Amino acid sequence: MSKNIVNQLHPPRPKSRRDVELNVRKRVYYKDGDSSMLFCKDITIPASKVLIESIKDNMKKLGVNLKGHFIVTN
Repeated sequence: MSKNIVNQLHPPRPKSRRDVELNVRKRVYYKDGDSSMLFCKDITIPASKVLIESIKDNMKKLGVNLKGHFIVTN
C-alpha cells in the first residue's frame, strides 16, 4: 500500500532527460551563396539562438544588412 503520492499536477521530468537535451553542443555556420564558413563550435542551442539574434540586432542598429544566413548543425 505504499504508493508514492506526488503533490504536483505536472511533476517535473527526470533530471537525466532534462540535462541531455539542453547541453547538446552544436556548430554555427554562416552561409552566403555557395560558400559556408564555420562561425563557432561547441555552443549550446539556446546560446546559439542568443548569439545569432545579438548579431542581427547589432547589425540593425548599425544600419548594415546581413547578406547570408546562419545555420546551426551538429
